[in-house]
Amino acid sequence: MDLTKEKIIRRSNELALRAEGRTGTNPMVGALLIRSGKIIEEDWHHSFGGPHAEINVIQKAKDHTDFKHSELAVSLEPCNHQAKTPACTDSILKHQIPALLIDQIDPNSQMSGKSLDDLKQQKISVTGPLSTKTGARVLAPFYINTTQNRPYIVIKIAVSRDGYIGRPGGQIKISHPISDRWVHKIRSRLQGIMVGTNTISNDNPSLIARYHHQHNPIRIIPDRKGILDEDLRIFHLEDDQNIIFTTSDRPYSNARVIRMKDMSLPRLFRKLYDLNIGSLLIEGGSQLIRSVVKAELWDEWIQIQSKTISLGQGIPAPPLPSLTPYFEKTLGTDNWKIIKTPALR
Repeated sequence: MDLTKEKIIRRSNELALRAEGRTGTNPMVGALLIRSGKIIEEDWHHSFGGPHAEINVIQKAKDHTDFKHSELAVSLEPCNHQAKTPACTDSILKHQIPALLIDQIDPNSQMSGKSLDDLKQQKISVTGPLSTKTGARVLAPFYINTTQNRPYIVIKIAVSRDGYIGRPGGQIKISHPISDRWVHKIRSRLQGIMVGTNTISNDNPSLIARYHHQHNPIRIIPDRKGILDEDLRIFHLEDDQNIIFTTSDRPYSNARVIRMKDMSLPRLFRKLYDLNIGSLLIEGGSQLIRSVVKAELWDEWIQIQSKTISLGQGIPAPPLPSLTPYFEKTLGTDNWKIIKTPALR
């Protein structure tokens, strides 16, 4: 049975997600070549600075595909300008691909549908944008990068049954082991991870993505006063993935140090964007999360609340945003809720 355009676009978005955490401030994009209702080739944009999805799939197919009788399906409008890579519209025209199916319009002001107009003027048949909800979710990090010049920011918080996230001065385990597996998967799908100095000092986490050789996020610590101990685990990992923001002059081992006089959150997040960090997971502590929420600089909130562990006293959890969760699930003895800001729902 021939594929419908909806199924084709769904597949393009599935392919795009294979590059989560690896495309920097570039979009995640998937592409397919279709002939006679069948998939001939498929590929995606693998990493920042590398060939775009359209180029990858054309290169894979060039030795065995009649482009003149094929259709190119892409999760995002093809680029029509040359930056780190050639314009994808040029390649479409060069290979005489007669038809294009797309899901999302590029939010970049250089684009915004302009490439579709260019292709139509060259007698290319363009179907779309389909503007699916799945495609919008895949594009969300790039949309935030492009429109707000900052990373896509995900807050993750583990909360006890009675509403605490821990106790001062010590690490307390709240989430179920099954939840932990999911958290490490989430870490691998985002480019950076940020925690406050109190969380680093008290919990001494590694902030890596365990299990199945997953992609480790870049560890980002705002250490304003330069108080972090050099014996902490993050300074003894071998992946060279630490960024420290500070106003102090002290040296740090095994870290890229960025000294800033103004360490306000908007400035920090803009600097991360300039460093090509397109997505960021914030795992604590309470003060950092409250500051991000107050500044309205978050996009997704993941709350993991234990149904069995009560602390009686401790550090109160920041209040759950008063928005309807778009995802709820029980994992082990934990209740998961995921909330997105209205702009991304």
